[in-house]
Amino acid sequence: MGDAWNCIETICLQNWPESYAVLEQRVQEKTAGLEHKNQILSFLWQANRRLHSRAPLCERLSPVLNGLQNLTLLRDIELRVYDTDDEENHQEFTCQPDMTCDDKGCQLCPRGVLPVGDRGTNPEVAAG
Repeated sequence: MGDAWNCIETICLQNWPESYAVLEQRVQEKTAGLEHKNQILSFLWQANRRLHSRAPLCERLSPVLNGLQNLTLLRDIELRVYDTDDEENHQEFTCQPDMTCDDKGCQLCPRGVLPVGDRGTNPEVAAG
């Protein structure tokens, strides 16, 4: 019995560093996953608050669309908001500023395009 125990103990001690490294890697992966899920939940909570505020629609939507681009790989998001069932009666929002934005003095959209690999950590990009 003593020899069997010594053998098991030796095997366990030899495999300990590998097992520890594997467990450490799994903890890091789980932590990264939880951090990303926390960013998503934070974005959803902030987006919900912002969308239900009394600010003008563009001021509500622009930070939400910018945050969505930072949190995901989505780019060049366009959103149409219909006031009625009439397809001609809508407002269109994008995350790319154009001349009409400049004419109004609106600076809500980011002026520089984020690289695809830059996912950011702060969902509130345009307004604080």
